[in-house]
Amino acid sequence: MYVDIDYLDQYQDFTYDHKKFAELPDLMSETQKDHKLHWTLPLDPVIEANEKENPVFSDGYTKDVFLKWSKSVPMTERHNPPNVPTDKDVMYGKEMPPGPAVFPDFFKNVTHVWWKKWINYMRNDLNLTFDGLWIVSRENTIL
Repeated sequence: MYVDIDYLDQYQDFTYDHKKFAELPDLMSETQKDHKLHWTLPLDPVIEANEKENPVFSDGYTKDVFLKWSKSVPMTERHNPPNVPTDKDVMYGKEMPPGPAVFPDFFKNVTHVWWKKWINYMRNDLNLTFDGLWIVSRENTIL
């Protein structure tokens, strides 16, 4: 079984909409057990850059897992959106979700650990017993 990204809460990775998809954890578990169905959930490796409301971003920012501007690009030419932290040279873009977004730097080992942590959060804390993930890849826009 595949679901589209509509299962996400406001299109934020490592969440699900508890209103529209309230029964998703039970449905996944029951159909796996009773009908041997396999579930694949999509994730878009774009994280909404909202420190106050998105623990995934806060955790990633603290662990320094996001793509950065080259030191050769002056601050005046970086075109970062307003009200985002800039002390770590993080490069911001725009994508779903609608706010400023950041992009994990998967060339860093720490990013792999961070990404796995949040996948485990989906399994253990949100109780989503998926069998696979579909990492959505599409063209992203850098601001």
